[in-house]
Amino acid sequence: LPGISGIDLVQKIKEINPLVKIIMVTALSDVDTVVQAMSRGASDYIVKPVNLEVLLSKLEAMKPAHIKEIEMKAIKDISNFHLPEFVYASEKMKEVLYNVVRAAKSNAPCLIVGETGTGKTAIARIIHTLSSRRDGPFIDVHLQSIPESLVESELFGYEKGAFTGADRSYEGLILRAHGGTLFIDEIGELKREMQVKLLKVIEDKMVRPIGGTQVKKVDFRLITATNRDIKKEVQQGTFREDLYYRINVIEIFVPPLRERKEDIPVLLDYFLRKYSKIEGKEITGFSREALKYLLKYDYPGNVRELSNIVERACVMATKNVIEVKDLPEEVLKPDSSLEFSFSYSQKSLPEIVSEIEKKLILEALREENFVKTRAAKRLGISERVLRYKMKIYGIEDGKGDY
Repeated sequence: LPGISGIDLVQKIKEINPLVKIIMVTALSDVDTVVQAMSRGASDYIVKPVNLEVLLSKLEAMKPAHIKEIEMKAIKDISNFHLPEFVYASEKMKEVLYNVVRAAKSNAPCLIVGETGTGKTAIARIIHTLSSRRDGPFIDVHLQSIPESLVESELFGYEKGAFTGADRSYEGLILRAHGGTLFIDEIGELKREMQVKLLKVIEDKMVRPIGGTQVKKVDFRLITATNRDIKKEVQQGTFREDLYYRINVIEIFVPPLRERKEDIPVLLDYFLRKYSKIEGKEITGFSREALKYLLKYDYPGNVRELSNIVERACVMATKNVIEVKDLPEEVLKPDSSLEFSFSYSQKSLPEIVSEIEKKLILEALREENFVKTRAAKRLGISERVLRYKMKIYGIEDGKGDY
């Protein structure tokens, strides 16, 4: 290579993009060059003359690891956003993050499904931020906040004089999303007549404002979200089947907090640090009894409710720890389905997470008669991961007193 050696080129490429996989082409006797190239970041080498079949085989072999590295980097990038929705310890949320990264690589419509308070809007924003449309607008449409009579004019816009009171033209939210992402939250709220019009926009990539004679081209990535069972609504005839399949090319399910209890301790710690700082207090943790109640509670409002509970507790706290008296009444009701009998006194968060994880694994194994395939499915993890965790926690196949 003129002006630069192959070794230096490898190093330059890795400096620009460390994730790039490099195959060094070299002469059979050039062992020193191969060693140096591998030490500078080359992933493999091939001997001259190049055999295309061997080269293609090496490239194919690199693919899975390369994709995994890219996904792991993207997940690390997500953690840099410091969003509570992505503070987690569970395998279930790790899988959600993998799906978010994969969705961001695509331009296909995405449907985010989850209960209120699970962070669907935050997930939509992250998908947009990681996508090729990141420099375009992110238009956030919350259908529940728009009166039914105004939904069409808000989405499609209108021309001056289109109706009484239309004294000027208005660019609708769909047109504002041109070049970026249109996020429609609670898509299940959309009435059937509006579903037809949205479907036409998706299919034709054109919008006609109310009162307009000209259609306008529009290019956007559609992300929708719902806390409903849309598939059931399709069967009942309240949601159009053709629209459902259009918006649900990629589906991301966000599990409720009660199904990933191991995330609760790390979320409690995150919000405690956040709100104690905001309140100007030096709150270091939770009392043993307060923590027991917080870990037992099911959080029907999910992460949003947990955040509210900790914020309120930080406001009410008079000591350097959150006590039972600082917690709202609903948390103190003895109606949780999962009872924890072990002590949290003087234990670190990793220790607490481990104990909760062990208990959840045991519960699942007992409920599935120690059939690991079914228990793993119940827990939302692979059987291999379950076996590994059983080994760590000393759980035998249906033996011992736990």
